[in-house]
Amino acid sequence: LDCMLTELPNSITQMLQLEQLDLSDNNITLTEDSRQRLAGMTRMEELNLDGNPLGLTPDVSAMNHLLNLSLQQTGISQWPIGAERLTQLHSLLLQENQITTIPESLFTNAAMRTANRGTILHDNPLNAATLQRLTEYRLRTNTVMGGAMPGALHVPPAPTDFNAWLEGVPTRDHAQRKTVWEQLKNHEGASPDDVFRVLRYLT
Repeated sequence: LDCMLTELPNSITQMLQLEQLDLSDNNITLTEDSRQRLAGMTRMEELNLDGNPLGLTPDVSAMNHLLNLSLQQTGISQWPIGAERLTQLHSLLLQENQITTIPESLFTNAAMRTANRGTILHDNPLNAATLQRLTEYRLRTNTVMGGAMPGALHVPPAPTDFNAWLEGVPTRDHAQRKTVWEQLKNHEGASPDDVFRVLRYLT
């Protein structure tokens, strides 16, 4: 909810019984003080801070009722503090940030398996070792953590992508394929780059 906020108001963090908070798409940055105040909102069940340049990673270690945490496009480079121990989480959305590593406990604590299924990490610069650990975890537990393409970064569609999509397609069907391709490129809904990225992985 865009309220043109640049900081986390005291009036909100004083509402310690608050269970849902959506402050997405503002310009909020966290200080040590405001991070501590936010951490004290221990009744929180849903927290959405998408699209804010937070600076500091939120501390959710005491939010034992938290079910849904969304920190997309917040610029954070570290895992949300304590989130690796919140076994009750339904969703943890961390897309389009600067996270490079994942806490080791997420790979070893079986109680986190359900929460891991709801963790999405695409468009983070995950390092090679972390990507390898994700693959090993999926093979060992049959649990997909991080989403279908964790770590993959947005790549604009290239002309060669379209050519690859035509391989094996009869010439008479090329025009129809090109029409669909252009419609996807110009779609105003979900990011069309994501569609092309999926196609790139499939071809």
